Amino acid sequence: MINNELTKVHSIRFTHDQNKALDMLISKGFSRTKFVRLAVEEKLYRDYRTIIKQIEKEKNNIILPF
Repeated sequence: MINNELTKVHSIRFTHDQNKALDMLISKGFSRTKFVRLAVEEKLYRDYRTIIKQIEKEKNNIILPF
């Protein structure tokens, strides 16, 4: 059983073309769930890095009075 405090349930929808692509992956032996989880993890990682870079850039632009 999955620990509900560590995981949250979200539903996502796929377009017809996306669903066909996922079905092709399944026919090649890939796990749909694993593929989607890895894709979401990668997207969140890229977004996180972008946000951190943005925050650091904003920090450097702050002019502090002497």
